[in-house]
Amino acid sequence: MKKIILPLLLLLLVIFLLTYTQLGNMLRTGDLQRIAHYIQSFGIWAIVVSCFITILQTFFPFVPYFLIAGVNVLIFGGVAGFFITWLSATVGATLSFFMARYVAFDWAQKKVGKQPFFAKLNVQAKQRGFRIILMARLIPVIPSSMINLAAGLSEIRIAPYLLATLIGKIPITILEATMGHDLFEFHAHKLRFLLMIAILGMLMWLGSVVGKKAEKK
Repeated sequence: MKKIILPLLLLLLVIFLLTYTQLGNMLRTGDLQRIAHYIQSFGIWAIVVSCFITILQTFFPFVPYFLIAGVNVLIFGGVAGFFITWLSATVGATLSFFMARYVAFDWAQKKVGKQPFFAKLNVQAKQRGFRIILMARLIPVIPSSMINLAAGLSEIRIAPYLLATLIGKIPITILEATMGHDLFEFHAHKLRFLLMIAILGMLMWLGSVVGKKAEKK
């Protein structure tokens, strides 16, 4: 019973925020221009609000992640927007890891316990956990939420998980932040936007090929 109380309270809090607040209304409707203006209205606290939204996206993917990354770049510029998105996404992934391991183990087990990725990670977590998480982050085929939960259920230590996540999220964050920004500024950057989509497609294809080979071993 005690294991259920904290996740339930957190869920109720998020439902309240998404249902009864101005920010929640914008997130539910996916009005990204309004979200950008709303974040900017906080002045020096805009970074904190942006980090909160990015972390929240880890648990409740209300809009595609690359759009949130694009909003951050649009507001804070390329370098700052990247770092805000990258670090916030890593914090979100780490919180999800801890949630699966210490707070909602049974729930996470039902979500990913039968997935092939978890089976492989669970067997090799101590010896090759860093490499498995790193490759899963670099080649975006497995959903990030599944990686977070599977890692939390496995025996991988937090240090290699965190390091693999920090490194592995750099390329995809650059890619998705660029895609999101260029979608907002499509007329000026349409060729680069299409190039980013092509690169993402190639990465996903490569990931599927690597995944099939790994399953045969």
